[in-house]
Amino acid sequence: MLHCITIACFGTAADGARLFFPWGCLSRAYIVPDAATERRLARRLIWAMVVCFGLLALSAPVLLYCLPQVFSDPAWAAGFLLLFVTGSSAVTNLMLRPVASGLARTPRPLTAHAIYSNLAKGSGLRTACLGLLSLAWCVGSAYSIAGGVHPIIALIGATFGGVCSVGAAYTLFLKYRSGA
Repeated sequence: MLHCITIACFGTAADGARLFFPWGCLSRAYIVPDAATERRLARRLIWAMVVCFGLLALSAPVLLYCLPQVFSDPAWAAGFLLLFVTGSSAVTNLMLRPVASGLARTPRPLTAHAIYSNLAKGSGLRTACLGLLSLAWCVGSAYSIAGGVHPIIALIGATFGGVCSVGAAYTLFLKYRSGA
Protein backbone atom coordinates (compact mmCIF):
# COMPACT_ATOMS: atom_id res chain seq x y z
CA MET A 1 0.00 0.00 0.00
CA LEU A 2 2.86 2.42 0.73
CA HIS A 3 4.21 1.77 -2.77
CA CYS A 4 0.86 2.91 -4.17
CA ILE A 5 1.13 6.16 -2.24
CA THR A 6 4.65 6.81 -3.49
CA ILE A 7 3.47 6.16 -7.05
CA ALA A 8 0.86 8.87 -6.51
CA CYS A 9 3.64 11.35 -5.65
CA PHE A 10 5.56 10.88 -8.90
CA GLY A 11 4.50 11.64 -12.43
CA THR A 12 5.76 12.52 -15.88
CA ALA A 13 5.37 15.98 -17.40
CA ALA A 14 4.32 16.52 -21.02
CA ASP A 15 7.98 17.10 -21.95
CA GLY A 16 8.98 13.75 -20.37
CA ALA A 17 10.53 15.16 -17.19
CA ARG A 18 9.88 13.17 -14.01
CA LEU A 19 8.06 15.09 -11.29
CA PHE A 20 7.76 14.63 -7.55
CA PHE A 21 4.79 16.25 -5.78
CA PRO A 22 4.71 15.19 -2.12
CA TRP A 23 2.12 17.84 -1.20
CA GLY A 24 -0.18 17.09 -4.14
CA CYS A 25 -1.84 20.07 -5.75
CA LEU A 26 -1.01 22.31 -2.77
CA SER A 27 2.57 22.98 -3.88
CA ARG A 28 4.72 23.14 -6.98
CA ALA A 29 6.29 19.85 -8.05
CA TYR A 30 10.00 19.08 -7.92
CA ILE A 31 11.71 18.13 -11.18
CA VAL A 32 13.55 14.85 -10.57
CA PRO A 33 16.83 14.71 -12.55
CA ASP A 34 17.46 10.94 -12.48
CA ALA A 35 16.25 7.52 -11.34
CA ALA A 36 18.61 7.43 -8.34
CA THR A 37 17.13 10.66 -6.95
CA GLU A 38 13.62 9.30 -7.53
CA ARG A 39 14.48 6.14 -5.56
CA ARG A 40 15.95 8.22 -2.69
CA LEU A 41 12.85 10.42 -2.58
CA ALA A 42 10.53 7.39 -2.63
CA ARG A 43 12.50 5.67 0.17
CA ARG A 44 12.44 8.79 2.32
CA LEU A 45 8.73 9.28 1.70
CA ILE A 46 8.01 5.69 2.75
CA TRP A 47 10.09 6.14 5.91
CA ALA A 48 8.26 9.36 6.72
CA MET A 49 4.92 7.53 6.38
CA VAL A 50 6.11 4.61 8.49
CA VAL A 51 7.25 7.01 11.22
CA CYS A 52 4.04 9.07 11.12
CA PHE A 53 1.60 6.18 11.04
CA GLY A 54 3.70 4.21 13.52
CA LEU A 55 3.46 7.11 15.95
CA LEU A 56 -0.27 7.32 15.31
CA ALA A 57 -0.71 3.60 16.00
CA LEU A 58 1.39 3.82 19.16
CA SER A 59 -0.32 6.98 20.39
CA ALA A 60 -3.86 5.54 20.24
CA PRO A 61 -3.52 3.15 23.21
CA VAL A 62 -1.53 5.73 25.20
CA LEU A 63 -4.18 8.36 24.56
CA LEU A 64 -6.95 5.94 25.41
CA TYR A 65 -5.29 5.31 28.76
CA CYS A 66 -4.01 8.84 29.59
CA LEU A 67 -6.45 11.13 27.74
CA PRO A 68 -9.64 9.20 27.01
CA GLN A 69 -11.43 12.47 26.23
CA VAL A 70 -9.64 12.50 22.84
CA PHE A 71 -12.09 9.76 21.85
CA SER A 72 -15.20 11.34 23.37
CA ASP A 73 -14.83 15.13 23.26
CA PRO A 74 -14.97 16.76 19.78
CA ALA A 75 -12.60 19.59 20.76
CA TRP A 76 -9.96 17.13 21.98
CA ALA A 77 -10.43 14.96 18.87
CA ALA A 78 -10.07 17.95 16.53
CA GLY A 79 -7.01 19.11 18.48
CA PHE A 80 -5.38 15.69 18.20
CA LEU A 81 -6.19 15.53 14.48
CA LEU A 82 -4.68 18.98 13.93
CA LEU A 83 -1.61 18.04 15.97
CA PHE A 84 -1.18 14.79 14.01
CA VAL A 85 -1.50 16.50 10.60
CA THR A 86 0.91 19.27 11.62
CA GLY A 87 3.40 16.82 13.10
CA SER A 88 3.19 14.47 10.11
CA SER A 89 3.75 17.36 7.71
CA ALA A 90 6.77 18.53 9.70
CA VAL A 91 8.29 15.02 9.85
CA THR A 92 7.73 14.49 6.12
CA ASN A 93 9.21 17.89 5.29
CA LEU A 94 12.28 17.26 7.46
CA MET A 95 12.85 13.81 5.96
CA LEU A 96 12.45 14.96 2.33
CA ARG A 97 14.36 18.23 2.60
CA PRO A 98 17.91 16.79 2.33
CA VAL A 99 17.09 15.16 -1.02
CA ALA A 100 14.61 17.68 -2.46
CA SER A 101 16.26 20.97 -1.43
CA GLY A 102 18.48 21.31 -4.51
CA LEU A 103 15.88 20.25 -7.08
CA ALA A 104 14.30 22.64 -9.57
CA ARG A 105 10.55 23.30 -9.21
CA THR A 106 7.72 23.55 -11.72
CA PRO A 107 6.27 27.03 -12.24
CA ARG A 108 2.84 26.04 -10.85
CA PRO A 109 1.24 23.15 -8.93
CA LEU A 110 -0.27 20.17 -10.70
CA THR A 111 -4.03 19.85 -10.87
CA ALA A 112 -5.91 17.26 -8.81
CA HIS A 113 -6.98 15.63 -12.10
CA ALA A 114 -3.34 15.23 -13.17
CA ILE A 115 -2.45 13.67 -9.82
CA TYR A 116 -5.36 11.20 -9.90
CA SER A 117 -4.64 10.35 -13.55
CA ASN A 118 -1.06 9.54 -12.57
CA LEU A 119 -2.30 7.39 -9.69
CA ALA A 120 -4.67 5.54 -12.05
CA LYS A 121 -1.80 4.81 -14.45
CA GLY A 122 0.65 3.77 -11.76
CA SER A 123 -1.49 1.52 -9.58
CA GLY A 124 -2.94 -1.87 -10.33
CA LEU A 125 -6.66 -2.55 -10.32
CA ARG A 126 -6.49 -4.41 -6.98
CA THR A 127 -4.64 -1.54 -5.34
CA ALA A 128 -7.13 0.98 -6.70
CA CYS A 129 -10.01 -1.15 -5.40
CA LEU A 130 -8.37 -1.31 -1.95
CA GLY A 131 -8.90 2.43 -1.74
CA LEU A 132 -12.62 1.77 -1.65
CA LEU A 133 -12.16 0.16 1.76
CA SER A 134 -12.30 3.71 3.06
CA LEU A 135 -16.01 3.50 2.30
CA ALA A 136 -16.23 0.96 5.13
CA TRP A 137 -14.54 3.54 7.38
CA CYS A 138 -17.17 6.08 6.35
CA VAL A 139 -20.07 3.71 7.08
CA GLY A 140 -18.44 2.44 10.29
CA SER A 141 -17.96 5.98 11.56
CA ALA A 142 -21.57 6.85 10.87
CA TYR A 143 -22.71 3.59 12.52
CA SER A 144 -20.56 4.30 15.59
CA ILE A 145 -23.03 6.99 16.68
CA ALA A 146 -25.32 4.13 17.74
CA GLY A 147 -22.44 2.82 19.86
CA GLY A 148 -22.24 6.04 21.85
CA VAL A 149 -19.52 7.91 19.94
CA HIS A 150 -20.06 11.66 19.91
CA PRO A 151 -21.78 12.61 16.62
CA ILE A 152 -19.18 15.24 15.70
CA ILE A 153 -16.33 12.75 16.14
CA ALA A 154 -18.26 10.25 14.01
CA LEU A 155 -18.83 12.98 11.42
CA ILE A 156 -15.09 13.71 11.26
CA GLY A 157 -14.39 10.01 10.64
CA ALA A 158 -17.23 9.66 8.14
CA THR A 159 -16.08 12.77 6.26
CA PHE A 160 -12.50 11.49 6.08
CA GLY A 161 -13.65 8.07 4.88
CA GLY A 162 -16.04 9.68 2.40
CA VAL A 163 -13.36 11.95 0.90
CA CYS A 164 -10.97 8.99 0.58
CA SER A 165 -13.74 6.94 -1.05
CA VAL A 166 -14.46 9.67 -3.59
CA GLY A 167 -10.73 9.85 -4.43
CA ALA A 168 -10.55 6.06 -4.83
CA ALA A 169 -13.69 5.99 -6.97
CA TYR A 170 -12.33 8.79 -9.18
CA THR A 171 -9.05 6.88 -9.58
CA LEU A 172 -10.98 3.75 -10.62
CA PHE A 173 -13.08 5.83 -13.02
CA LEU A 174 -9.93 7.24 -14.67
CA LYS A 175 -8.37 3.76 -14.79
CA TYR A 176 -11.49 2.33 -16.45
CA ARG A 177 -11.77 5.25 -18.87
CA SER A 178 -8.13 4.91 -19.95
CA GLY A 179 -8.61 1.16 -20.48
CA ALA A 180 -5.70 0.28 -18.16
